[in-house]
Amino acid sequence: MVRICMHIVKYNIKKWKQNYNILLGLIYLLIISDMMFRPARKIVEQLGFSPNISSFSLIWNSTFFILLFFLGVILFYSDAPFQDSMTSFVMIRCGKIKFMIAQICYIFLLGILIPGVFFLIQYIFLLPTEADGWGKFWGTIAQTNIAEEAECRLQFDYHILWEYEPKEAFIITFFTCIFLTTITGLFIYLFSLFQMKTLGICLISLFIILPSVVDTLNYTTFYWISPYSWICLDTTAKEYNGILPSVSYTFLMLFLITIVLILLIILRIKKGKESLMV
Repeated sequence: MVRICMHIVKYNIKKWKQNYNILLGLIYLLIISDMMFRPARKIVEQLGFSPNISSFSLIWNSTFFILLFFLGVILFYSDAPFQDSMTSFVMIRCGKIKFMIAQICYIFLLGILIPGVFFLIQYIFLLPTEADGWGKFWGTIAQTNIAEEAECRLQFDYHILWEYEPKEAFIITFFTCIFLTTITGLFIYLFSLFQMKTLGICLISLFIILPSVVDTLNYTTFYWISPYSWICLDTTAKEYNGILPSVSYTFLMLFLITIVLILLIILRIKKGKESLMV
């Protein structure tokens, strides 16, 4: 079974040569990264020193970037349910359940690769020195208005720096990003099985836009029902405080959402071959 699933996943990867959505997604990530980090590089020149660590765990405090990034994630999954002229043959040979498991594995693979690729991109675009601690650069960004003057969207409150260790912040945001990216793919895949992919993309886009809306309203209750806000350390509490969702709450909810989506996909596919052919 594992071998069959691996072959189907590899086959999906080979189709990247014909499906340009992956290439377009990578180009899109490069464009939005350059847009976000160009002002930050000017701040480096102005201050005369570089950040100690990468910006990955801090960039998500910009709801605008959350919007841009996850709309780009939709592009990577836009060819769901990942079918071509060989789908019927492959499904008959391996069985619907194995075929479905392989497709879900492919979605999870992209869910890991996309954040991983973005980590490399942001690392290159704003090279850190890899020294210990948050360092002077991020401390200056947090405590002064230099980022605002440079029109840099890498702005955040100082409490993040003293509440979280750099590695701790990275682990939380990286795994949250993997969850959200995977959930995006599973959501689009599920709706594509119902022949409603366009509706699925529209609905997931509303959830992606929600962090910007919640930030504008500044009504903390909405953060509890805004999954894409949970990657922002400024609006997610390290421990439960009764006001903002905690890290443990967000991971539990993301895990449950993932499980529910997988179960719905299984139920849909078990209904018959026609559920797959869209």
